[in-house]
Amino acid sequence: MRRLFIFYSLLFLGTSVFAQLNSSIASTVSNQLSKQKLTSDTVKTKANAPKRMHKKIIMTLDTLTLSDYTLSLERVNDNLNTIGDSAKLGFDVVNIARRIDFMTKDVKLIRQNFRGRNSVIHLKNQYLYQSFTATLDDETDRIQAKLDNMYHRVYHAKQHLKKVLSDSIFRKLYADKELRATFDEKLIRLEWKWNRTDSVTKANLDTLNALKVRLSDNSLDLSNMLNIMDKRLDKSSSKLFGEEVNYLWQEEKTEIPTKKTAKNTISIIKSEQNAISFYISQTSGERITILVLGIFLFVWLFLKRRLIRTLKNQKESFSYLNLQFLNNHPVMSFLVLLLCLMPFFDAYAPTSYISVEYLILLMASTVILIKKNNRTFLLNWIALVLLFVADILVYLLLEPTFTERLLQIALHISIIVFIVRFYKSLDKGMAYFKLIKPVTIIGVLLTSFAIYFNMFGRFSLSGIVGITGIFAVTHVIVLTLFIEIIIEIVLIQLQSSRLKKGVDKPFDSAVVTDKIKMPLILVAMIIWGIMFTSNLNIYHNISEYLV
Repeated sequence: MRRLFIFYSLLFLGTSVFAQLNSSIASTVSNQLSKQKLTSDTVKTKANAPKRMHKKIIMTLDTLTLSDYTLSLERVNDNLNTIGDSAKLGFDVVNIARRIDFMTKDVKLIRQNFRGRNSVIHLKNQYLYQSFTATLDDETDRIQAKLDNMYHRVYHAKQHLKKVLSDSIFRKLYADKELRATFDEKLIRLEWKWNRTDSVTKANLDTLNALKVRLSDNSLDLSNMLNIMDKRLDKSSSKLFGEEVNYLWQEEKTEIPTKKTAKNTISIIKSEQNAISFYISQTSGERITILVLGIFLFVWLFLKRRLIRTLKNQKESFSYLNLQFLNNHPVMSFLVLLLCLMPFFDAYAPTSYISVEYLILLMASTVILIKKNNRTFLLNWIALVLLFVADILVYLLLEPTFTERLLQIALHISIIVFIVRFYKSLDKGMAYFKLIKPVTIIGVLLTSFAIYFNMFGRFSLSGIVGITGIFAVTHVIVLTLFIEIIIEIVLIQLQSSRLKKGVDKPFDSAVVTDKIKMPLILVAMIIWGIMFTSNLNIYHNISEYLV
């Protein structure tokens, strides 16, 4: 009984506890569900709020004012102005077009003149045309790069012109009839400006394309000409040292005209005239230095004319100056001085041009030397000048026939004879004898080689070496005048300065002469070396190697 009471008491207590526990769990779950529902409602409310705000913002942006459209029109106008400035072509294009025209003419002249004649090899003329062709080719590349930059700039402006009207506000304005009516005047101006800019841009692109096509044609011609020139120079060099014609004692194997016609002579002369005129047209700017120097010297001569006249009339009083040339032949002396400086500018000049220039120099020098007391010296000098003229004419005009080859050999023998006689007529104690002696030996050796080359079929090489021999001997005599004339200019200027200061006492001119003579001799040797290598047609290779 007691046990049953305890059992039912525990059962009742467990049932009560279980009922309370279930009630607590249900309450907790109910609270959690209510919280979740509240949170979900809050999230939904927040999610819906931005959408409504975005719609309000869109509605606000769609509402544009007249000032917005005005700013859009100004923005489009500014872009059109910028594009128009970028698409402009200045005077550079006009200058480039003119330069291309001149270059086209030069290319045509080079093509015509480079053909020359095939029977005699004129390497100097070939180097001349090759040099100018290479210069034109380099200039073509520079102009091509400049035109490419212009073309890219204008083409970029044209591409940008297509996008300038893509402004959203401007497109909305242009699509609305009422708005177009409001901004009618401004839109008409913009349309006119757009059309004008578009037409100018297209025209400029067409102009640049036309220039590029012309320049491309020149570039192609120049490239082909350079290839032909390189091949012809290689062929000429090998032919020059090879058996160009038969030995002198053999029968003629090559087809060479046996009779010189007037037509052939005129053709050769015209070819040389073309070479000279082309050379002068291409190098006129390089003579500005000589022109300025010549003007300066003659102005100096004009200012010192009274002093020079006094020095001439009072030779005994100013004998310490040892003047020989400026007091007797001032104009001729300055002409000799200027012409002696020309090799610095005419190393690539045609043989005919150098010959004419050098002949003027020899004539001016002869006028100065004619007062020399040594008559044998003067006669031998005049003989060398005449032989120089004859040798040049033979080299330029004659073809390698048997008779003309004999004529050239006789001419070279005469040159050797008169070089030896000229050397013997020199005073062994003269100031520049040590310079003249080795040059005369070189002249005799070169002329002897010319005879040898002629006999063994190297006619062109014979002409080149023979001209170089007589040129070397006469040139060294002229350069001694060049040195003495500069020394006399310094002494006269020094005397003029002393007289202005009131000093009329004699001074030792030998001290001044000794100080400036060695630098002048060095300059004279450089001039002689330039002309010597130029006449031998090796100056081009030497200068390229040194550069």
